[in-house]
Amino acid sequence: FAVLCIVLVVTGSTQRVGDGGEYVAMSYQFANLRPPAMSLWDLADIDRHYAALGDSMATFRGSARSEAVLLSNGRYDQLHFWIYPLLAAPFVKLTHWFGVADTYGFAAMHVVLAVFTFGVVLRRKGAVAASLLFISPLLWWIDKPHGELVVFCLLLLALLWARDRPHLGLLCLSVLAAHNMSLTTVLATYGIWLLILHGRSLFDSGRKWA
Repeated sequence: FAVLCIVLVVTGSTQRVGDGGEYVAMSYQFANLRPPAMSLWDLADIDRHYAALGDSMATFRGSARSEAVLLSNGRYDQLHFWIYPLLAAPFVKLTHWFGVADTYGFAAMHVVLAVFTFGVVLRRKGAVAASLLFISPLLWWIDKPHGELVVFCLLLLALLWARDRPHLGLLCLSVLAAHNMSLTTVLATYGIWLLILHGRSLFDSGRKWA
């Protein structure tokens, strides 16, 4: 499965899809130890960086938001939250060192997360379940700087860990709720489910979870 993911990334496209311009720009900011909201200098620096990478990042030039309504204290906020770009930032920093497109940083994070989640499903539910879930249209997102694959994997991990690793499951859904506010209701429902499953033991710091 890991080999398949890598092949898809290597043979895939670095073209911008949807809101990818915002995510890549914010991750660039984090990778350079700057806040996700961008000044005019930051926006120009990001476009210079894209230009230096040639055609591979051509569709990302000028894609970060700079509307007046988003301006606050000299910086332009973006429409999407920054938790997903923050998670990708260490991988994006590696792309800067190797001089390749920033999108490969997101792809690398996706591959790591997908392979890990595939392994968890394989061990717990078997090869058929893992194959049906992952050898699917989901893989179209493997090389795209978009959050769909992350949402799928973290939600799946939260469901699988609800009984024996509830705190990790809660962490997964908390990240998802930060990424997409519409998932806060899912987080609340999951928290209630954990309380029903585990009761007071959920708050027992001395309990050893499997």
